[in-house]
Amino acid sequence: MYFMKTTKIKNYLLALAASSVLCSCNESNFLNEVNPNRPTDATYWQSADDLDAAIATVYNRVRASVYGYYGAYNCFQAPNNSLADDIYTTVGEEKFTWDYVIFNNSPETDGNPWDYLYTAIQRSNVLLKNTGEDCPVKDEIKNPIRGEAYFFRGFNYYLLAINYGKAIIRTEPVISTLDIAKEMSSAEEVWAQAENDLKKAIELLPESRPATENGRVTKGAAIAFLGKSYLFQKKYADAKTELGKLMQAPYSYDLMEDYADNFRDDTEFNKESIFELNYDQFGDESGRWNSGEGTDANMGNVLANFFGPDLPASGGWYKMQPSAALVDEFIAEERPAGSDSRWDKRMYTTMYFKYSDYNDTKADETWYNDVDFDPMWQVALGKKLLGGKPDYPTIDGKEGRFLLKKYSAWWSKSGCSFYGGETTWSSRKMNYRVMRFAEVLLMYAEACAQTNDIAGANAALKRVRDRAGLAEKTFGSQADLMKEIQHQNMLELVEESTRWYYLKHWFNNDELKAFLVDQKTQGGASFTAKYRWLPVPFQEMNNNSLCTQTEGWE
Repeated sequence: MYFMKTTKIKNYLLALAASSVLCSCNESNFLNEVNPNRPTDATYWQSADDLDAAIATVYNRVRASVYGYYGAYNCFQAPNNSLADDIYTTVGEEKFTWDYVIFNNSPETDGNPWDYLYTAIQRSNVLLKNTGEDCPVKDEIKNPIRGEAYFFRGFNYYLLAINYGKAIIRTEPVISTLDIAKEMSSAEEVWAQAENDLKKAIELLPESRPATENGRVTKGAAIAFLGKSYLFQKKYADAKTELGKLMQAPYSYDLMEDYADNFRDDTEFNKESIFELNYDQFGDESGRWNSGEGTDANMGNVLANFFGPDLPASGGWYKMQPSAALVDEFIAEERPAGSDSRWDKRMYTTMYFKYSDYNDTKADETWYNDVDFDPMWQVALGKKLLGGKPDYPTIDGKEGRFLLKKYSAWWSKSGCSFYGGETTWSSRKMNYRVMRFAEVLLMYAEACAQTNDIAGANAALKRVRDRAGLAEKTFGSQADLMKEIQHQNMLELVEESTRWYYLKHWFNNDELKAFLVDQKTQGGASFTAKYRWLPVPFQEMNNNSLCTQTEGWE
């Protein structure tokens, strides 16, 4: 549960632990006996607390289906970030990650989000079924919660569409094993389901929430993902209309002046955040290794430990590195003379490097407990980079040396390790921004470019470029605009679990392979058409007699 801080977390997790009504299917009714102390569909769904506890179980699945282990392992590492051109996966880490990297995964490979997505859909369906007209909770309380359920059902169908193409559409709870057998629906039908659910969410969700409900989705989040759904289907006019709503009243989203504020724990729920996952210092320390849902489930975010550098002390596991292509894109355009840094401001939040090596106007920095770049690089060379590192460009005659900084909690005096109990919580409380206004601007720019609104596309791009400190530029054609949009997408959204899906949106299979090879991705040469989609896991194929395998994986 992301929207509730410690006190409410305890209360609602206790309610969740007592409830069995959101299981994926009902247990057998042994001799028709009823346990009077156990909630049932007939005794639950009677109060606002019941509904809050129920919707919290849906939020819980988002951590596993999209970011895993409260923020790192399943799906975030692979396949979300390991396939595109912005990230270089550290060699020698988990086999399942490497299988995705080199396009050697199978229906049995770990990290496949299918089960997580359908668990969230099941829980949304149970809530929607039990909060209809017969539910005694007042509409003003019930309807926004139903809006959340519609949002997450639509969000999960969106994730199914971008990961699998075809999928099984379930809009009613699976009550028994007899309900499991169901055929796959076409990609068009899956997208339509996502659209319909997001539209219903927009009708029911509030435009804003009080600070006590930070982390719960709003109308803006549903609009953003409906617009993104339109964009990925190349419904550009619809995408432009929908995304444009977020750029005017009653919405007040805007870019933060400092790009880094989107990745810190002291600038959460800021004006740029549209949908944000909430983390906090709470729960059993041993639970950091799972996606548990008990009364003492760990609520920490372990991204910093997974992707932070291996420091001289209290370092991370450094499972991903900035790609050489990413560095090339960043250094391709220098800032105007007299600027306070040589390159794009975002580069200094995205990567660690020694600025003075490259005649930068920005003074060298230290991070964590006054650690400078050289010792971090030496530790990396002696451990994580032994299996290989990107071929970074030589700059001003100096070797390119770069480490991934984003999500690594560089401000934490105790380092980025999640070992050490209470002393390490400063690196584990940062929230994860799933949708930022910057991405809305880039999507809107693309929708404008594709509908020949050159001025609208340039205006949206200008806001992104201005925040990065880049010189004023105008792009005069659709082709030039798309090239710049793709460039800015990489620099703005690096490591944010979305680049791979944009590449699939922009390129057909032949173009995508050529692009991956040109960008020197680790597995680009092995890409074939079937790897555009994830396979349906064997467990689903075995349990569902009507399910057919993803195209190319038969």
